[in-house]
Amino acid sequence: MSISLRIHSLSRLTRLTVLVTLALIALCGLARPAEPQAPSLPSIEQHTEGMTQMEGFFNLYWDNANGLLFWEISELDTEFLYQISMGSGLGSNPVGIDRGQLRGTHVLAAKRIGPRILLMEPNYGFVAQSENLSEAQAVRDAFAPSVHWGFEMVAETGERVLVDATQFFLRDARGVIDQIAARGEGDFTLDASRSAIHLPATHSFPENTEVESILTFTSSNPGQLVNGVAATGGAVTLRQHHSFIQLPDNGYHTRIADARVGVNGPTVYDYATPIDADTRVRLAARHRLQKANPDADRSEAVEPIIYYVDPGTPEPVRSALIEGASWWNDAFEEAGFINAFRVTVLPDDVDPQDIRYNLIHWTHRRTRGYSYGNTVIDPRTGEIVRGVVNLGSLRLRQDYLHGQGMVPPFPGGISLPEDGSFGEFSDAPDFEYLAQVAPASEAVEMALARVRQLSAHEVGHTLGFPHNYMASAYGRESVMDYPAPLAQI
Repeated sequence: MSISLRIHSLSRLTRLTVLVTLALIALCGLARPAEPQAPSLPSIEQHTEGMTQMEGFFNLYWDNANGLLFWEISELDTEFLYQISMGSGLGSNPVGIDRGQLRGTHVLAAKRIGPRILLMEPNYGFVAQSENLSEAQAVRDAFAPSVHWGFEMVAETGERVLVDATQFFLRDARGVIDQIAARGEGDFTLDASRSAIHLPATHSFPENTEVESILTFTSSNPGQLVNGVAATGGAVTLRQHHSFIQLPDNGYHTRIADARVGVNGPTVYDYATPIDADTRVRLAARHRLQKANPDADRSEAVEPIIYYVDPGTPEPVRSALIEGASWWNDAFEEAGFINAFRVTVLPDDVDPQDIRYNLIHWTHRRTRGYSYGNTVIDPRTGEIVRGVVNLGSLRLRQDYLHGQGMVPPFPGGISLPEDGSFGEFSDAPDFEYLAQVAPASEAVEMALARVRQLSAHEVGHTLGFPHNYMASAYGRESVMDYPAPLAQI
């Protein structure tokens, strides 16, 4: 009996101990500090209150008090085109940094991972055009994509997010530092204290958003070429331009390049091609040009191709550029289009870097240099989104000097004394000869004729055509040749 009571009492004590222990554990749990919670972000409307809004393809918000530019991303995981270009140039042909120059076209998409937004570029250079999704994924995993930037979210409203994009735009996206160093012109660094967003060229439109930045590069050892063109060689200030562009819709028909026809375009490697076929697929670069009446032999275009000439080009050069570039309309007429290729002067209120306008720049440098034509191309399809031509202005003056050199400077010839001495020039240059610098002179006309051909040539590159050196063998038939002077005696 006593043993039973002791066991019962012990059982009650054990149960009491367990209950007390559990209570203490519960109390300790309640007393433990709560796990830190991520602070909730303000709404986009709250964060941008009082800022200047630029509404368009991407909404931008300018914080004037702090000099910050915020970027609203309304559709995550949606691809768009990103283009880098130069809003201003250095002025040196050997260094090679020109106003309007294109550098880098990328397909990007903003991807959210937690509070971070990654600006990712898929690798469209290597694909597998296959219905087997695993095969396509295997190729995507085999070739590296790129992350161009990472942002921390500062606000969100629903699926829309807001990031501080100031440093993204204030970086050396063009690679100016590397370019100058590669030319042996000094070791430069980007000075953030002398860099800012260039608001006059920062806008947002329904299908594209444009941002421009003022960047200052400093060096203690600027090279001779840089010193020769910059206001101060140790502090070079340039403008770089960023374009975000809505991708073209699916109405474009991709055309495979034919090796028998000279044409430029992106190259894609397709690992789903048959074993006996080449994995390399060359796409033909071309504008989207469609007939308004597809059944007609000749028809106007749904949307004509329009090129704009730099309004800073002086006359009579401006008219020569328009005339030469307009020669391409003859080719489109032969292809069945009516007035589908047009050339005019860029309106004064349009930014020359606006991605919506095909442009012919009149480019000034300290010394004569090459001209070139580049394109913004959708790398997925080969569709030309924009053509940009840079024509070196000093070429015209050099051609004029060539023309002068072919004009006899002494119409009366040279008389030599019978004694064999050098004697005197019988008819030294007079005012009539010096008057050949007038616009009506043959040398000027030759220079303008050459610039017409140059305009057509470089525009041809932006239409997707490479050089055609063979044209010299069949009557100088192509503007894509480099024409040698034709002298008749």
